[in-house]
Amino acid sequence: MNWRLQNLILALTLPLAPGCTSSIGASVEVTPSSVQIAQQRPRQASPTPTPSLQPSPSRSPTPSNQRTAATPIRFSLPPEGAPGYRGDAATRDACNDAGKSRLIALVPGTNLGLTIAERPTFWFYVSEQVKSTTPVEFMLVDEQENTVYKDSFEVTVSPGIIGIKLPQNVSALEIGKRYHWTLSVICNPGNSRETANVDGEVWRVDKPELQQKLDGVSGRDRILLYAENGLWYDTITNLIELRRQNPQDAQLTKDWEDLLRHPDVALNKIVAEPVVTCCKAR
Repeated sequence: MNWRLQNLILALTLPLAPGCTSSIGASVEVTPSSVQIAQQRPRQASPTPTPSLQPSPSRSPTPSNQRTAATPIRFSLPPEGAPGYRGDAATRDACNDAGKSRLIALVPGTNLGLTIAERPTFWFYVSEQVKSTTPVEFMLVDEQENTVYKDSFEVTVSPGIIGIKLPQNVSALEIGKRYHWTLSVICNPGNSRETANVDGEVWRVDKPELQQKLDGVSGRDRILLYAENGLWYDTITNLIELRRQNPQDAQLTKDWEDLLRHPDVALNKIVAEPVVTCCKAR
């Protein structure tokens, strides 16, 4: 029994002795060498932040209302002209009233207009003097003075701008040939001399490269191409049709004004005139 008691006393007193460590509970001893090793370990790099996918405010798309203004219409007049009279001076109007023309042809000042259309539309201004009972005659002849088309009708609304389109039963204009047209108002059916006449020429040209460009655009872009290539009848006809479809479009209104006020066109006096329905066959 004595040896057991001695062993118990020894087990209780040994932990109290200097330099001894108890096995009861975990103990971590920090030594200077361990601190030095920790300081020499490389620091782990911080993770690189993921870039934001949101656009920077300074690179945001430009609003549509801040984009550049629309390209203005630029009509290129061909170097050639033709004999004729478009009626804007009233000097050849045998039945004019108070020096005012009854008719004005919407053509450039050279009296010649180009087209790529097989059957173009011809445009004229008729004053209030042209009544619904006044006979009006349109005639188109070729270079040999053969009649290609001739028709008589009555203007249903005046004053205003009217269009006369060649019908489908008329042969297509030949490329490279010039045609002469005349519009006459019979002021006095009893006297053939009392008429108001305007006349000019149309020339159908071939522009295959332009046609390829036209096939890829529509609307106003087509009108700009027509004008740049000097195609008068195509420019004015398509512009009128587009304005009919978009009567509130301010840009198209400006295009119309710019075209008629072009220095080589100079039809300022009829810029504000409406396009009216025409006509009634006689």
